Amino acid sequence: MNHHPESIGIIGCGRLGRLLAELMERDFTVRVYDRDSQRISGHAGATSLAGAAGADAVLLAVPVRELSGVLAAVTPHLRPGAAVLETGAVKVLPARLLRRLPAGVAALPLHPLFGPSSLGERPAGQTMVLCPIRRTPPPVARFWEAYWTGRGFRVVRTTPSAHDRVMARSLVLTQWLGRACLGLSAGEPPFAAPSWDHLRALMETAAGDDWITFADLQACNPYARAERRRLRIEMARLERELRDSPAVG
Repeated sequence: MNHHPESIGIIGCGRLGRLLAELMERDFTVRVYDRDSQRISGHAGATSLAGAAGADAVLLAVPVRELSGVLAAVTPHLRPGAAVLETGAVKVLPARLLRRLPAGVAALPLHPLFGPSSLGERPAGQTMVLCPIRRTPPPVARFWEAYWTGRGFRVVRTTPSAHDRVMARSLVLTQWLGRACLGLSAGEPPFAAPSWDHLRALMETAAGDDWITFADLQACNPYARAERRRLRIEMARLERELRDSPAVG
């Protein structure tokens, strides 16, 4: 198995796929493919699905709902000893789907906790989460941990289940609240308390993801529904406390 890849094939060139291509092209020969040819038009590494899937490591930057179909499409083109890296914000479901890969192909679910707006020019302090599974040979996990650490990222290792539990609290709820507040917003107020800046940032972050990304995060994280229910219960509790508090004036 090739633990030190020279070429990277990126399947899916949306916001995250393009960002990862830019990050990695100084260290690897990067090949990019997207079913929307306009997304890769003019890119030096633009290639076919077979060309991208035939790289030493194949990075899947596609919506979770498309992952099963994409895996079926790339599998015939994977070379023996390749590693497949999956980059979604949900990990339990992808970890299960990655078991379908043929023998001799490694798999490593990972989650970049950054995007084009948050990364900027300095990766220091940004987090890359690695979720090794049974299909992840230890040398593959060590290589990618060392790679992202060397690029200045904070690398966290955890399990797919532990990842999704943390994301249910820290990402599912923030995206849910941001979307809800965005729906309530009627534009920028003429004046506001300083706390408005924090809420506006939350809304802008939520608006940065398309609906498919948001919906997949909410529907495919196995702990998301319970966290949203806890939020509703807490909001109802606050309403009751306000109702039962002594009247003012």
